[in-house]
Amino acid sequence: MTLSATNVAAIEKALGYGFSDIAIARKLGLPTSHPVYAYRTKIGVSQDQVVACRLRAWAGLVAGGESLEKIAKTYGLKNPRTIKVQLWKAGFSWKTLSFTKLTPAQEGQIKSLVEEGKSDDEIGKAIGAGPFQISLYRADHGMRNERSRVR
Repeated sequence: MTLSATNVAAIEKALGYGFSDIAIARKLGLPTSHPVYAYRTKIGVSQDQVVACRLRAWAGLVAGGESLEKIAKTYGLKNPRTIKVQLWKAGFSWKTLSFTKLTPAQEGQIKSLVEEGKSDDEIGKAIGAGPFQISLYRADHGMRNERSRVR
């Protein structure tokens, strides 16, 4: 199936907001999510990068005063608590309405521990960060996430 220029533009915009392949396909009226997946992989966007975009979009909406219920409805989630839990796991501070930043020392440790083959949980315990913070770091730096590996 060939995507139109309008569909391609819509896919790119939706990926930037962190929508899943399935959600994008439904919105565009496509019978399956395969064309969206094929285009996303063709342009080199991993699922981990999409999740990182989603978390950042949610954080921006929350910081802008949007209700969790409205965000959940927009993203097709049944339970608004999902947003709260996922943001919390990613190191989002509800007091400052921003993500907890990793220090340069922590970032250096992550890189070396990833090279040693440590899991996200092990890395998180070693440097005092949550697994989703590690996952966001990996996505930002083009590293494969632990859950992406074939076991």
